Amino acid sequence: MNLSAVILAGGKNSRMEGLDKAFLLIEGEPLIERLVKVLKQVFDEVVIVTNSPEKYNKNSLPSGVIITTDIIKDVGPIGGIYTGLKTIKNDAAFFVACDMPFLDTELIRRETEIFNNKNVDCLVARCVDKIHPLHSIYAKSALEIIPKVIESGNFAIMNLVDRCKNVSFVDFDSTHERNFTNINFAMEARKALTQFLPVVS
Repeated sequence: MNLSAVILAGGKNSRMEGLDKAFLLIEGEPLIERLVKVLKQVFDEVVIVTNSPEKYNKNSLPSGVIITTDIIKDVGPIGGIYTGLKTIKNDAAFFVACDMPFLDTELIRRETEIFNNKNVDCLVARCVDKIHPLHSIYAKSALEIIPKVIESGNFAIMNLVDRCKNVSFVDFDSTHERNFTNINFAMEARKALTQFLPVVS
């Protein structure tokens, strides 16, 4: 099965001291462009879900990248998953947050291979017992479940995972913790970028 990739970039960045995570510079390159380049090595279609499409310069992104906005507003990442699944041309997609700067194509390919060998609604990554629902794969079969998740008032992605009938997990050991790093706070951003990569401002 061919899969798409969806980057969720719709957050309000309220904890980032005014910084927009998608445009943090890593080696002089905006994070969103870095993510797209990595995902384009694995997937034939990349979708960015954002509430600020005007910030994105399509000329700086590879051709064919789709930029769209949430169909259902103000419900957090679960709305981004819904929009992504509604937008993609394929039957499933790898979903990732826009604040994960150290994606690895080898890990992503491992997930896609496992997903293609299983008949599941979602394949969820787990690293050292920590679950990463936004480094995971969701099939379009999840679309019928998401409205129920939203109606419940609990918008957590794990509420979707728990409601899916067929779920599988893929485990990664501690050597891959860096690949699941996400940047939620400004200080975390500075620490992560300084520790792993030179930052050009």
